[in-house]
Amino acid sequence: MYVSPSLQPSTLSSLPHSFSVPKPPPWLLPGKSHFKLIAFSSTSQQAELAKPSPSQTTNSSDILPSVIHQIPPNFTSKDLISIVRRHGDGDTAVSVFNWALEQPNFVPESSLVEVILHQLGSEGSFEQMRALLEDPGCTVTPGMFLAFVESYAKLHMVDEAVGILSEMEKFEVEPDIFIYNNLLNLLVDENKLKMVESVYSDMGMRGVSPDVSTFNVLIKALCKAHQIRTAISMMEEMSDYGLVPDEKTFTTIMQGYIEQDNLDSALEIKERMTRSGCKLTSVTINVLLHGYYAVTYGTLIGGLCKGGRVHLANKLLRTIMMKGIVPAPQTYNPIIQSLYKQQKTKEAMRLFKEMIEKGEPPNALTYKIVFRGLCCGGGPIGEAVDFLKEMMEKGFLPEYSALSMLAEGLCTLSMESTLYELIDLVMQKANFSGSDVAVVRGFLRVGKLHDAMAAVGRVLKTHKTRERY
Repeated sequence: MYVSPSLQPSTLSSLPHSFSVPKPPPWLLPGKSHFKLIAFSSTSQQAELAKPSPSQTTNSSDILPSVIHQIPPNFTSKDLISIVRRHGDGDTAVSVFNWALEQPNFVPESSLVEVILHQLGSEGSFEQMRALLEDPGCTVTPGMFLAFVESYAKLHMVDEAVGILSEMEKFEVEPDIFIYNNLLNLLVDENKLKMVESVYSDMGMRGVSPDVSTFNVLIKALCKAHQIRTAISMMEEMSDYGLVPDEKTFTTIMQGYIEQDNLDSALEIKERMTRSGCKLTSVTINVLLHGYYAVTYGTLIGGLCKGGRVHLANKLLRTIMMKGIVPAPQTYNPIIQSLYKQQKTKEAMRLFKEMIEKGEPPNALTYKIVFRGLCCGGGPIGEAVDFLKEMMEKGFLPEYSALSMLAEGLCTLSMESTLYELIDLVMQKANFSGSDVAVVRGFLRVGKLHDAMAAVGRVLKTHKTRERY
């Protein structure tokens, strides 16, 4: 990947998967995007979401008289925005737009087109969105592409969202800070941390300066990767850009410490926040209160499980829930792990499903506990295979030891084709280099499965989370 000379990596520790944080650059060098040009929607999404273009579905005669009567004689884009929002469906929005273009002296404002694009995006009508964007009466702006990014984000269509950067080049429109911040936030939320580096580098190459929101997203990425000291260093570098940390900056770092069961450090950040003149909000207070409960009850439940008193730990979990507290992974993980150790696979899986429904989302440690338990518990091997696919789709990689056990089981059942499929998926999700992929596939071609798995294991160990259990 090409990185502009003005964007040399900083001395800060980097995120896993080679994410690096540039030092304050001059932000002057322009550059072409290095993102692969992709369609506005993937092939699979096109099959499900594609709809005829506006010219195929609507024209001025399609508009209901009741809609036309709502439009004043000397209407403006603001009037049409009000009508589009009131009706709330894409077909009506496009019909109103097409009708308005036929009226003399009407030139649509970008705000009207953006509202219609958002409406279409909420319905997954990406083909209609593109047709509207390519309409001769439409002057394309960055805000219109933001509608695509936000719509793709709601459907977790990461590649399509990032591909918007290349699409903007085709329309000769430069991305702005809002486009980049939304893309970075999507990538962090979807655990695509390696792609964060590419988008952030592209941002610098185009001369777009980061703002507080940019730093907050990057700090969230670092905390998510358990690089909290690096996150604090990044917060301290904000002043180099003339920026000041806000409530979200401090709260994100507090949350990072709490997820590591380090309540004392979270409270130290709270004191630092207060000294800086940044006021505590209800969000910050709730994070600290939640952290207190999570750490305290997590410690108690962990202690009971280590002492073999899983029944009491489960009872304490029920007490927490009766108090209206949403259980954190720290409270569920020890019980799930203990149940697997007792070969109570069904109970453990039932508790995991309860956690998804009633607790906070499972974290990396939860997925590793469950996957390991499924591989060791002697249950249906298909359940372990399906779970591995699910956890990787969520952005979590398997431990090599558990993957190795699954591989052994698949080979025993002569399910090598399933194993090869899983190995390919692991290499894809773990972003194996081309040379690593070639090595693994080379071993597989000559039937050296043990050597192939060892090569997979060496790469997976570089991604190994710092969490332990």
